Amino acid sequence: MSFLSFIMRAFKLKPSWNGTPEMFLALVLDMQHRNNPVYSLNEVLQWGEVMQKVISVKLDPFKSFPDLLQNGIPDYALVKKMGTKLDRIEPSSGIEESHLWRTH
Repeated sequence: MSFLSFIMRAFKLKPSWNGTPEMFLALVLDMQHRNNPVYSLNEVLQWGEVMQKVISVKLDPFKSFPDLLQNGIPDYALVKKMGTKLDRIEPSSGIEESHLWRTH
């Protein structure tokens, strides 16, 4: 563990989200979709809750993440930029083909 992450954990500092709430919503929706292509309201709410515990997010003018999910319009600009980079990385990981995950 690096010294910086140790200090952040000791003082409970979290990185802050510099994008808009709508960009955060798009990120959460994308993460849920990458995890499970079938849309699930419960999963989206869980992802939103977890991400807010990891990253400090200001949701103003929305009251909460469920309010953002219901009334916000996702802004996929950042997700599209990240998506192309992630898509380049994911095929090379081959975790499902890895010998570490074989059951036989």
